[in-house]
Amino acid sequence: MVRLNEQLSPLGLEVREVAGDGNCLFRALADQEDGDDAGHATVRYQVVDFMRKHSQDFEPFLVDAKDFETHLRNLGTDKLALLYYAVPSECAFSDQPRMGHTAPTTP
Repeated sequence: MVRLNEQLSPLGLEVREVAGDGNCLFRALADQEDGDDAGHATVRYQVVDFMRKHSQDFEPFLVDAKDFETHLRNLGTDKLALLYYAVPSECAFSDQPRMGHTAPTTP
């Protein structure tokens, strides 16, 4: 991690830790927007709302739930890590570049 921070520092970037509590993607996005992760619930709401309003852009990628609205209700649930395509939706309403990663789940 030290070497990565050394590479990021000249670019004005740094690795930041966020709690791994099922809200981690939304905590990371809130941290990017506000400088801390306190607003993660608002970011989660905004992402789900955006996806609902633009369902035609996201619904075709749904492979893990019976219907899109159920998936959005689950995605909107605090501490529930269903983060398959939340990053692209957040990028769409923000002018900041984003990178996202979700770890593969173990069956």
